[in-house]
Amino acid sequence: MYGVRSKTKCKVQVGPVLDNSADLSVTEKDMVTAFNDCFVSVFTSEDISSIPTPVTMNSGCSLSYICFSEQDVLKCLTKLWTDKATGADEISLWLLLQIKDCISFPLYLFVSEKFRWCRFCLLEMCKCHTCL
Repeated sequence: MYGVRSKTKCKVQVGPVLDNSADLSVTEKDMVTAFNDCFVSVFTSEDISSIPTPVTMNSGCSLSYICFSEQDVLKCLTKLWTDKATGADEISLWLLLQIKDCISFPLYLFVSEKFRWCRFCLLEMCKCHTCL
């Protein structure tokens, strides 16, 4: 971190700071202690002796059927912000926006097939055909 910061034009440093007793903390250790005391006073530990038990709403399966169309996919593609960073796949958002009309149907088929497969797996897993 020092190597990166030493090459910047603006060198921002912390300190000195006032601690709880209004003493001036100049050393790094004293400043860390002052910040720690400040954060400890704000972020207190939680009393876990009286945590309520959650109420079970439905003991069966509870995944709704997901329905969408090619137009929904196209609408999502149209709303892409081209000035944002790419994802892990490194596909340019500008490119996706340019070819949205060509890829909306194949993308719809791909995603809907994945949902059908997940729905089948969940049905087999819970053995309850009324849950989806």
